[in-house]
Amino acid sequence: MGDLLVLILIIVVLIGYVIYRRKKVAKLKAEGKKQKTYLGCTLPALIGICILVFSIFVMVPMMGNFYDDYEKKGNKMHFDQTLDYFNSSSDYQDLSNTQKKIIAVKLFLLINCDNGEDTLKKLIGFEQNILYKACVIVQNNNIYNEFSEYKLIKSNFIVAGQTGIIDHLENLNELPKKFYSLVFNVDFKDSIKLYDWYINE
Repeated sequence: MGDLLVLILIIVVLIGYVIYRRKKVAKLKAEGKKQKTYLGCTLPALIGICILVFSIFVMVPMMGNFYDDYEKKGNKMHFDQTLDYFNSSSDYQDLSNTQKKIIAVKLFLLINCDNGEDTLKKLIGFEQNILYKACVIVQNNNIYNEFSEYKLIKSNFIVAGQTGIIDHLENLNELPKKFYSLVFNVDFKDSIKLYDWYINE
C-alpha cells in the first residue's frame, strides 16, 4: 500500500510539473515573451520514468506474489501428503494437528535443503523464494548435524516433477517414531516462521 502511494505521488508531481511548465509558457507568450516548454524531450523522459517506477513498485511485487502463491500451493500438497500419513497411523494420534503440520514442514525442509550452495542456486532458478530463504537458515544453523545418525539421502525420496523439489518420503513408516520426535523437537530457527501460513491455517 505504501509503495502504491509513492507511485501515485510521483505521477501527480510529474503531471503537476507538466501543467506548471505549460501555464508558465502560456503566460510568457501572453506578455510577448518567448519561452520553451522543454517538454519535447522532457515528456518522453517523464513517461519513461513513470513506466520504470510502475515496474519497480507494482509489477515486480505482483510477480513476486504470483511466484510465492504458486510455491505455497505446491508446498501445501507436499505437506498434506505427510499429514495424511500421520493422521492414518495409530502411532501418531497423540499429536495435535498443529504438531503434525510442524513435523511435515520440518521434514520438507530437512529433505530439500541439503547439498549446500548447489541447492540454493537450484531454488533461485526455479523461483522457490520461500524455500530458498528457509534453506539459507537451515544450512547456516547446521541443523543437519542433529540428524547425523540417520542417512537422509535424496535417493530415498520421491522427486516431484522437474523442479527437483522432494515430494515426500517414499516409506514414511520405515523411519522410527523417535526420528519424528527428533524432527519436532529440533529448533529449525526462523525457517519455520516462513510456513506459518500453513501451520496456522
